[in-house]
Amino acid sequence: LQRFLGELPSSILPLLVGMAFLGLILNQIMSAGALVYFRGTEKEEDNPGLWHLLFNEGLPYFWRFMRILCIALALFLLGVFALGKFFEYLALRGEVAGWSGATLMIDLPALKVSACTFWLWLVGGWAYATKVITVLDNRRRIRRTAFHSLRLCWRHPVRLMAFYALLTLLGTLTGAALLFAGR
Repeated sequence: LQRFLGELPSSILPLLVGMAFLGLILNQIMSAGALVYFRGTEKEEDNPGLWHLLFNEGLPYFWRFMRILCIALALFLLGVFALGKFFEYLALRGEVAGWSGATLMIDLPALKVSACTFWLWLVGGWAYATKVITVLDNRRRIRRTAFHSLRLCWRHPVRLMAFYALLTLLGTLTGAALLFAGR
């Protein structure tokens, strides 16, 4: 991906960034619309079309979902920064203690990636639970909802994290399979 982006003309990069940002915005709206759709609404309409329904039902939740996304992103970056500092400290201690090159060059980075992935799954599971609770209860205050979903994550850590991990894994594998098939 880095080589591919390096080969692109510099005028296309702002377009790619804009498309990624637009995709992020539409993802938040459509996710909220899907949660509203699966919640089941009391009103029956004349079948307005699925995309129209998802957009119209998800739009009121857009700013709430964006706040949840910003909080989750900040938590993820803070955790990755802390893990990076910890593994940097561990690598320095390992060099002084005389750890093998395989441990320092292979095992520690693999452990760091695993810890960062685990942290991503924790934060992602929390953000997903916060979004679901926000839509199901039609909550406006994200702070209270965030603490409520934190309690939910504390009570069911494996189930919630495993669900989010499976979702992200399937999404990543599907994207990779599409890229491979297109190649």
